[in-house]
Amino acid sequence: MFLRFYAALALLFCVCFIAYDWAYPLLWWESALSAEESRRHSGEGLREVAAELSEQEATAAGDRLLAAASDLLESADIALQPSYELIEYSILENKDMSLTLDQRRRLMAGEYLVTERSSPDSWSVQTAIPDKNMTLEAVFKEQGDGGSFYSWLAGYVVLYLSLLAVVLYLLLASVKRPLRESISQVSAALRRINGLFNGPTGPVQSAEEPAELLKQASTVERHIAREKESRARHYDDLRDLLHGVAHEFRSPMARISFALDLADDETTKTAPDAENIRTLHQEISGALDELSGLVKEVLSYSRLEHGRGDLQCEPVAVMDVVEEILAKQRKMHPQVEFVTPAEPSTQEIQVWADRRLFSRALVNLIRNAARFADHSVRISWRLTDTHFEIQVDDDGPGVPPGKRQRVFEPFTRLDPSRSRDSGGAGLGLAIVKSISMLHGGTVSVTDSRQGGACFTLCWPKEPTQ
Repeated sequence: MFLRFYAALALLFCVCFIAYDWAYPLLWWESALSAEESRRHSGEGLREVAAELSEQEATAAGDRLLAAASDLLESADIALQPSYELIEYSILENKDMSLTLDQRRRLMAGEYLVTERSSPDSWSVQTAIPDKNMTLEAVFKEQGDGGSFYSWLAGYVVLYLSLLAVVLYLLLASVKRPLRESISQVSAALRRINGLFNGPTGPVQSAEEPAELLKQASTVERHIAREKESRARHYDDLRDLLHGVAHEFRSPMARISFALDLADDETTKTAPDAENIRTLHQEISGALDELSGLVKEVLSYSRLEHGRGDLQCEPVAVMDVVEEILAKQRKMHPQVEFVTPAEPSTQEIQVWADRRLFSRALVNLIRNAARFADHSVRISWRLTDTHFEIQVDDDGPGVPPGKRQRVFEPFTRLDPSRSRDSGGAGLGLAIVKSISMLHGGTVSVTDSRQGGACFTLCWPKEPTQ
């Protein structure tokens, strides 16, 4: 709508300027003819005036007049004007002129006088005729076409602006159609997305204006926000359910354990099938221990995710914790070589942490590496100005790049090569991530120089707010 209005206005400007540009030469020619006629009459008057003077007097008066006119046209007052023409000559008796004493003195001294006449844009130049008590006067007037340059310039500016408006209109018209098609396509996609949230909405009607597109995008944004909130509530509900189920498992597990203890008495040992009973007892006891470990893991993860309990942070000696963990892991995995750097200064490294949770995070990392290592696990660390980093490398199958974020999600198991007879519930690394986040730290996994996975735990040295 606005484009059509501006285009019509631009065309109107073009028509007006063309008419002006066509008529202006005629007006200028008429003005030139009038000026020429005025000069002709002025020339006749000059001849009449010159007839009253002798040749010598006329020559002297003419020279003075030309000098006066030249100085006049070069002066600031006249030079700033566009153009002047000589329109009148006359010879005046000195006694008939209204001059001051100073003006008369200047004329008698051979100077000339320049005065502004009463008529607009006209000036007179007066010079005395020697020995005649007479004065020769020439009148100059501004030409009628003095402002023609500015009019011409303004006209062409209007023309160029009008042409620019027309070109812009044509460009916008050429862009408008594909832009409208793009808006329609995006609008159709947004309406289909709305249909996923609200069900079938009938035939898809695409928007043709940006305002309608923004409205549909806002609707989709609200749907996504509601869906995100719904998923968050669902996740919280599942987490609460998991915590409740794990907690409820503890009572029947305790009764099963008590029953197993009762069954393992002297009468069972002397029974004919005592060997089978002992084998069954060991299998049930092993399954019960595994289930008990699973329940503990679930409860630990649930408490960490809910943020239950306050952190009991204190300075923790890193090397003491590492040696304590490695002593147990060497017994559990005698086939794996655990390597640590031999640096005396490591005894002095301390971090600010909850000792129990810090130890739990390191246990999970080292135990995870030992489960999947082929021959060795290397533990190394370094200290920066603000953080303590500990790295656990193994020479196992490693973690594919596309799954390095998923490995820290709860109940996540990768391909069989990293879960062969490893036990666990897939919560160990998720617990490490939760513990590190509670302390303001991070955990990540990359490729190890030993060929397997390299887990890096970054821990702040000082307490976090």
